[in-house]
Amino acid sequence: MAKKKISERGAKVARTRKEHAEFRNRLAEMTPQQLRNFFKAFDESAFGRIEASLARVTQDRVEDTISSKLKEIEKLQAEVSSLKSNA
Repeated sequence: MAKKKISERGAKVARTRKEHAEFRNRLAEMTPQQLRNFFKAFDESAFGRIEASLARVTQDRVEDTISSKLKEIEKLQAEVSSLKSNA
């Protein structure tokens, strides 16, 4: 019984995280004008905080992409150097 409750709770947490990630990604793809229209109910200070948060999410995504590409480049450079040394 306890395992089932833990499993259900874990599934609920995972589902919630997925929904939040989808929402963040959808917001990150919006233009500033679309964001303003979406968040009209919020006051300006709240909009500024939301915009800053989205900028951080976008920046994190860019940094992750850059770091993964740099790792791929390093692997390819290592492969090229090993091929040169074997030739």
